[in-house]
Amino acid sequence: MAKQVVTVGYVRLGSGPTDYSAQIANATLTLNIEEGDTTNYASGGWKERLPGLIDGQLAITFKQDTDLSGLEAAIWNASAAGGGAGTIAFYLRATSAAISATNPEYQGTALITQLMVGPRQLGQVLGQDITWPTTGAVVRDIVA
Repeated sequence: MAKQVVTVGYVRLGSGPTDYSAQIANATLTLNIEEGDTTNYASGGWKERLPGLIDGQLAITFKQDTDLSGLEAAIWNASAAGGGAGTIAFYLRATSAAISATNPEYQGTALITQLMVGPRQLGQVLGQDITWPTTGAVVRDIVA
């Protein structure tokens, strides 16, 4: 099995969508699947389970500015606080290469439940660490 070090991630956000890879230092999509316990008298003392509802989390570390046409503005405008629908589409790949079986793209929608606004600590790069829940299905695409 080949190994891979992530050196050039690829993240697009929004309805465009816009490539914000140059302003993102980390993006992690976590999917959790609930388990339904189906253990019964005939299970022979072993637990039996079936997959249940799927829940996702999108965690992103942004390095950004406050340009009116930039990332911060896109997130604000998409959020309910900014008058938007409160959701944002996301597209994640391990590299900027084309979508393929070895570079799948994960696509979905996140619910913007957290914003960090206002001045930050003096001397630090402007940015934020957020975690948003996904809403609806997440798709794994391997065809460009």
